[in-house]
Amino acid sequence: MSFAKWILIPAGIAAAGILAGTALGLRLNITPSVPIGLYLEEPPQSNPETGALVVACLDIDSPATVQAIERGYLPVGNCPGGVAPVLKPIAAVAGDRVTTTESGIAVNGRLLPGTAHRGQDPQGRLLARPAQNYTVPPGTVLLLVNRPGSFDGRYFGPLPVSNIRGQARPLLLF
Repeated sequence: MSFAKWILIPAGIAAAGILAGTALGLRLNITPSVPIGLYLEEPPQSNPETGALVVACLDIDSPATVQAIERGYLPVGNCPGGVAPVLKPIAAVAGDRVTTTESGIAVNGRLLPGTAHRGQDPQGRLLARPAQNYTVPPGTVLLLVNRPGSFDGRYFGPLPVSNIRGQARPLLLF
């Protein structure tokens, strides 16, 4: 009885809490791409705006996404390809000009700090590199974090707006 009392019952309560929280739109972020904490997933905006923090599924046809799945960069989840959605801010929207330099990515001429492309992952494997200079196409957004180690649009490029599942609002940050 003590095993059930001290292990199984708390584990069951935790699992029930996670399922209930997910059903209510709660997301726990434990990655360093955005502040660690609890977020509320709300319906997406009809016209996504720069700076909005979104929950999105990666484009399963992107070579970078295929590579990320094969290499285990992404946790298991309910997006196409069996991976979890990402939680990232929108850095550029349709019509914005994106320029990639050795120093990082510039949007409409403004360099975003911490966005330089890393040529290799920590295991020394080459990383995908999408188009270097482009205008964000209609119906897409660029998700980008100002953090050197983030797996984001600098590797998978613009993402269809239809892949955005919701907008994220921080509730409790650690």
